[in-house]
Order: sequence, then C-alpha cells, then structure tokens
Amino acid sequence: MHDHLRDLGWEIEKKHWPYRLWLPQQIINFDKQTKKKSGIRGIKAASTGIKEQLFYREEHTPDISRVFWLLTPYLVRVNLLEIEGDYFSQIIHEISRKLVWLHWSHIGQRNLLAQLSLESLRVLHLDEIYKNFPVWKHHLEELWEAESDAPLQLRELVISSCYNFQRFPNSTGCLIELKKIAITGSSNVRSLPEEICHLQLLEHLTLSRCAMLSSLPNSFGDLANLQYLDLPWCQNLKGLPDSFKNLMLLEYLNLRGCGELILRSDDFQNITKLECLDLSKCNQLEELPRHITNQVFLREFYLDGLQRLREIKIGQLSKLQKMVIQSELLTSLPNSLGYSVSLKNLSLWGCYNLKSLPTSFKKFSSLTSLSISSCRSLKSFIPSLENLSSLTRLSISLCNNLESLPNSFANLFSLAHLSIQCCYSLKSLPASLENVSSLTYLSIDSCRKVKCLPFSVGCHNLLEDLFIFNCPISQVEFEVAFILLGFPEILRRGGG
Repeated sequence: MHDHLRDLGWEIEKKHWPYRLWLPQQIINFDKQTKKKSGIRGIKAASTGIKEQLFYREEHTPDISRVFWLLTPYLVRVNLLEIEGDYFSQIIHEISRKLVWLHWSHIGQRNLLAQLSLESLRVLHLDEIYKNFPVWKHHLEELWEAESDAPLQLRELVISSCYNFQRFPNSTGCLIELKKIAITGSSNVRSLPEEICHLQLLEHLTLSRCAMLSSLPNSFGDLANLQYLDLPWCQNLKGLPDSFKNLMLLEYLNLRGCGELILRSDDFQNITKLECLDLSKCNQLEELPRHITNQVFLREFYLDGLQRLREIKIGQLSKLQKMVIQSELLTSLPNSLGYSVSLKNLSLWGCYNLKSLPTSFKKFSSLTSLSISSCRSLKSFIPSLENLSSLTRLSISLCNNLESLPNSFANLFSLAHLSIQCCYSLKSLPASLENVSSLTYLSIDSCRKVKCLPFSVGCHNLLEDLFIFNCPISQVEFEVAFILLGFPEILRRGGG
C-alpha cells in the first residue's frame, strides 16, 4: 500500500511542475523549466545522485556547484532542504532564515550554525556517514557558540555518527520548544549541561553509543515530560542521578550495554508507567531494583547478557507480553512469572545453572512463542502443557541434560513450528506429538538418543517440512511412517 501511494504521488508530480525537487533529474533539468520556478518549497540535493546523472550526460567531470547555483534565484520560499556535502554551504546562508526542516549529511564544518540565521527552524538532522564520500578536513565539533545563535523554535534535533561532536552548548536550555533529541555514535560526548534539564517539553532523548558519557545531570529528573529514554551502549555510564526516580511519565527505558552502570534499589521508586525496559548486558547488575515490581504496565522486559544476576524478583506483571532472560548464575525463575497472563513471547538462553522451570509456567495461556537454549543444567520441562493452547512456536536447543518432554503435546492445539536441537540426553519424543494436527514444521537435530518418531507424525495434513539430522532413526522407520502412509514428498524434501 505504501509503495502504491508513493508511485501514485510520483505520477501526479510528473504531470505538474513539482514544488519539491526530490529527484536528481529534476534538479539537473531545472534550468529548462520556464514556469513557476519561484514556487519551489523543498529540495533534496544529494550530490552523489546528481553527480551520477551528470556523469552519463557529460564526458568531462561534472560541475555540481554549477547546477546548485542555477537554483539560487528561485530559493526564496524554500523551507525544506536536504543536502549532502559542502557544495551547498554558500547557498544555504541565503535561504536559512526561512528554513523549517534541514537535513545535512557529510557536513565538513566544525561549527554548523556559524553565520546562519535559523530562527524558523523546527527540525534539524545532521550526520557524517562517509560511505562513498570523501573525508572532509573538518568535522562537526559543536552546534553554535553564542546563545543568540540558538534556533529557538527547534522541535527536533538529531545528530548521527558525528564522532568529533563533543558537547551541547549551555544555551540548549533555551530551546523550550524542543521535544526530541537523538544523538548516535558521538563517542566524545562526556556529559550533558545542567541547562538541558530546563526542557520541560522534551519527550524523547536518545544518547546511543556515546561511549565516553559518564554521568547524567543532577537535575535530570526535572524533565517532567520525558517518556522515551534510550541510552544503549553508553559503556562508561556509572550511575543514575538521585532525581531519576522523578521521571514519572517515563514509558520506554533502554540501558542495554551500559556495562559499568550500577543501579540502586530506589532508582525506580516513582516510575510506574514503564512499558518497555531493557537492562541487557548491564554487567554490574546483581539484583533488580525493588521497584521493578511496580511496573504494572510493562509489556517488554529484556534481561539477557547479565553475568552477575543470581535471582529475579518480580511481581505479577499482568500486561507483560515479551521477556528475554539470560544469566549464567541464575539457578531458578520466580514462580510469580507464571502470573504474567498476557505473555506471548518468552526466551530463555544461556542460563547454564537453571535446573527446572516453575510449575506456574503452565498458566501461560497467551504464550505463542517459547525458546529455550543453552540451559545446560535443565533436566525437566514444564510438567504440563494443558493450558498452552496458544503456543505456535517451540524451540529447544543445547539443553544437554534434558531427558524427557511431557506427554501432553496433544494439548498444543496451535503448535505449528517445533525444533529440538542438540539435546543429547533426550531419549524419545512424546507419543502425543502424533496428535498435534496443526504442525507444519518439525526439526530434530543431533538428538543422539532419539531412535524413533511417533508412528503417525507423518500423517499430519499440514506438515510441510520435516528435518531429521544426526539422530539414530532407521531408514525403515522413515519408509513406514512416510512412504507407506502416502507422504513420500515430505521424506524427499526433509529427510536426513
């Protein structure tokens, strides 16, 4: 549908003089147009695309700057501009006063806003991705110097892969209309100014892969409207300020890869509206902050790659839909997890010391996907599967000590995908598997003690793929189960 609407818009655009020049050929052919040139509102001047178009038309090296200068007299009403490189750097000074939306790639300047008047600017995107582009002598280090240069109407600021970018100006706190800040890959950013906490309308803050960021401002909790906080791979971040617990509207929090971060027990004291929480690879985390149990709206919870976590204490997260757990030291899972009646996707992997699953797991009536991998000490599975009627995908792998599966597979009325791999102690498949009529995919790989299949498993009308590898199942059994039962095509396609 999206592509259809896009193509329809392009067809309409071709029949009329475009008010926005998004395609390289539109810019190149601009000087041939005679009507409505002054009506241009937006330009996407990607120099690489224009250069390619000119290359096929001219034998000599294309003069990109000449093409841009042809546009100069007609840019008085342009308010949307996407440019690449510094070919347009002189022209932008003439139109900057009316710009509302600016995306500038491969900037090649230390100070972006020097001598620019951006009093009308609402959206500013900057990046320095050097794929197929020359490396400039200069790189963006700061936005503006004087407080008077700050674009006071700015709503959205995005800076991507500007590796030399070091700091926000103190006058960032004057951008009272700002709702979104997203900084990605600026490894030299060490701190945020306290003034940034004056942004009472800020809803979205991303500081991704800012490896040198060591702390957040003390008054960070004053961002009363903050709902989305994304801090992945800030590897030097040591802790959260005392005021952090005052972010009462926070709905999304990502701390993945903050390996030095130490969370205190009361960091989440007043935060009760979280819907997504990612604490993966927070290597210093030994226990969860106690107020995690207050997250009654939590829908996604990620706890993978935790090297020191020994115990998980959570309340009844009734709205939880997805959870990922991985901790080498974890020996058990909380029985309260079974009360997450809305849980749809559960993944357990790398829990080397986990020996059993809670009996409350049988209450997962909404569960659609269950993946258990590299739980080497796990000896027993969920005792009963009678309430897991919504389960469509089950994957079990590298559970070396798992000896058996429950004989209640017949209750898995929706199971379509079953994969069992490298379970070296598993002796047999449950006989009730032959009654799972919804099965479309079955894979048994490197289960060295599994010698036979449930007799009529090949009779399932929906079964499309069967893969048996490195299992001592005889060819005779294949012939009985499939060829004699009229399903030789499955044998040829999936037999191993």
